[in-house]
Amino acid sequence: MKLLSDNAIIILLLVSIFISCNKHELEKPFAEIETSVLEIDESGITASATVSYFPTNTPLIDYGFIIDDGRPLEYIPDFYFDGLKFSLGRDLNGNEFMGRIERGMIKGQQYNVRGFIQSEDWVVYGTPIQFMSQGSIGISFDGIFPNDTIVPGDTLSIIGKYFGNIKQNFSIKIDNNDLPIRTINDELISVQIPQFIKDGATLSITNNFNSQRTNFAIPYIPIPQITSAYPTEVMDGDTMVIMGKYFSKVGEWNRIESPLNSNGSKLSIIYSDEKEIHLKFNVIRPAGGGSTLRVGVGLKTSERLPFRYSPIEIHDFFPQEGTDGDTITIIGKNPFTTPEWYFVGLENQTFGWEVIESSTSQLKAIIGNIYLSEGETFAREKIRVSANGVGAVSEQFFTYYK
Repeated sequence: MKLLSDNAIIILLLVSIFISCNKHELEKPFAEIETSVLEIDESGITASATVSYFPTNTPLIDYGFIIDDGRPLEYIPDFYFDGLKFSLGRDLNGNEFMGRIERGMIKGQQYNVRGFIQSEDWVVYGTPIQFMSQGSIGISFDGIFPNDTIVPGDTLSIIGKYFGNIKQNFSIKIDNNDLPIRTINDELISVQIPQFIKDGATLSITNNFNSQRTNFAIPYIPIPQITSAYPTEVMDGDTMVIMGKYFSKVGEWNRIESPLNSNGSKLSIIYSDEKEIHLKFNVIRPAGGGSTLRVGVGLKTSERLPFRYSPIEIHDFFPQEGTDGDTITIIGKNPFTTPEWYFVGLENQTFGWEVIESSTSQLKAIIGNIYLSEGETFAREKIRVSANGVGAVSEQFFTYYK
């Protein structure tokens, strides 16, 4: 009875192990692939792959072949290996697939080919099969577009054949400075022209798989041009719209150069594109009656655009009479909003009054510092407002009483 019990236990253990092994076999997480080379000729190879195992309910996102030159493959998280990737899509019918590979291989050189399939969670490569290449249809770099003029921030397209779709297969430089590839397909590679690029720069394209290199001269980089601007009479808080061409599509690469920027003024670009710039005048500081500005893009700048401050205008003031310590309000037009930049006082007086408030439409000042001759008890003069070369005199008279 005890012997029977021991045998039963052994049988149960064997059954458990068998079930466990089969369960493990059924739940293998990855596919298994076998690769073979069917044909080798002067234009490339024909390869096939058989998927001997594939997990159920696992949608594919890619499958195809990888060609490499025999160097050790290095895993990178986006599943890119040091080789040429030939994708066949995502709809795999059955357990076999075949592909014709006709680019990237040099005649007489050894290569490896392996099939791969990829899901959202994993990628599996077959065992590499070595073969001797008889040649292939070479990648060709036929030209660039545009090829006449180009501005920093523009997209430059490299036109050719058989590029594939793997950005890492190519290195692109301008005068030894790397350019990231923005898009790639079989016939076009696009890059962005960098911010600071000099005339006569060279674009160098290298096929990382076989070190094939092609150079192109970068097109002419034009000087930015200002065609119009409005308003050209400005006051604090105004926005000037500058129209032109050869500005950068990358708004922050456009810059404004002006003498005003060196004296504490704040000229800020609030919008810009390749054709127009919106320039905000914030806390502009007097510099005579006006100033100039120009647009800079990369290493080049436009001609200078002159502009002037809106003239000071006095429309009215109140009260029209007063004495020391009274506050006078002057209504009109003022290009600046910083009180200490203004002189406010009687037309023929040397000393001004303390300006306590300023905006583009009015000024407020404390009456005082008025000189009267001995025996005089009042003065009747017009009001003068000025700020470093910009000024106005009222039409009405103000009466000061001592």
